[in-house]
Amino acid sequence: MKKIAALLLIAAMLFCSQKITVHAQENSVKVYLDGVLIIFDVQPQIVNDRTMVPLRFISEKLGATVNWDDGTKTATLVKSSDTIIVKIDSETMLVNQSPVTLDTPPIIIDSRTLVPLRAIAEAFHIAVNWDNEKFAVNIVTSAESLFGEKRVHKNGRKHY
Repeated sequence: MKKIAALLLIAAMLFCSQKITVHAQENSVKVYLDGVLIIFDVQPQIVNDRTMVPLRFISEKLGATVNWDDGTKTATLVKSSDTIIVKIDSETMLVNQSPVTLDTPPIIIDSRTLVPLRAIAEAFHIAVNWDNEKFAVNIVTSAESLFGEKRVHKNGRKHY
């Protein structure tokens, strides 16, 4: 009888843990760059209603170079004539030497610097849209990707 009860308890625990995992996967934020899903080594995080993504990975995908100063915990991103400077835990980033207030400051998770996706993309003059149905961010860098794209803007949940 004890063996049966133990087996039922283990089965219930496995069932519950699988259900939780699936639920978490369904609610994870997806990020698309010109219609192509980006796979990150550290998953995007929702922090203060903002989608936070790994800085180096997204910056390089957007065509920027990244320099990191570990002493000051500061990153400098350069793309064409644009320069962005972000610092861990600072609510102000510099875009071409002009201060821009961030809703959520850059943070470090799993040894990766995460930044608010919308702030970085828009500082590089790149469009970002939220698709509430897909729980996804769409980054649009080219005119071709604008056509046929389903866009949900400022309706429902906003995470950028």
